Amino acid sequence: MKKSLSWPLLTLLLAVSLPIIVGGVEFGSHHAEIEKLIQTSDPLERNLPAPLRKALLFSLDDRTTPFATRLLIRNFYSDIDSESWKVTYALWVPFVAACFSEDDRLAIIARLSSTGGGRFGLSETALAMFGHSLSDLSYPDLATLVVLTKQPSLYNQPEKLSIARDQFITRFEHIKG
Repeated sequence: MKKSLSWPLLTLLLAVSLPIIVGGVEFGSHHAEIEKLIQTSDPLERNLPAPLRKALLFSLDDRTTPFATRLLIRNFYSDIDSESWKVTYALWVPFVAACFSEDDRLAIIARLSSTGGGRFGLSETALAMFGHSLSDLSYPDLATLVVLTKQPSLYNQPEKLSIARDQFITRFEHIKG
């Protein structure tokens, strides 16, 4: 009787652990590249100014792992099909959460976010749009950057971008007080 129970248990264990092992190997092959990407980011992207950090965390509902994972997959696999993307995402999320701190994940988001107009990264966008570094942005400007991280298509739609920015500021001020 004990032997018959061990096969289903072994099968279950293999079914659960094999994707984790495969995901770990796949993720591990990019770990050094991700570390380099973080380390070569603009210093202000690695250590976001407090108001921008707070606003970005708010916009992400304090959940940086899913967004950072999506950006990393897009960065490494630009032509991935939908099913492969879903599998890669499911396998990478736990590794991104375990291997990188919240500050690292925010640096990934700040560095890799498409903000519209062919731009990537908050530092580049801040300089291009406002002529300032991340540390010198006004509150409406940093709110604009935060909106663009999630809605880059608004970059070329100034009226809609202003409305989205104002809505974000209203929600942020209402919730965070």
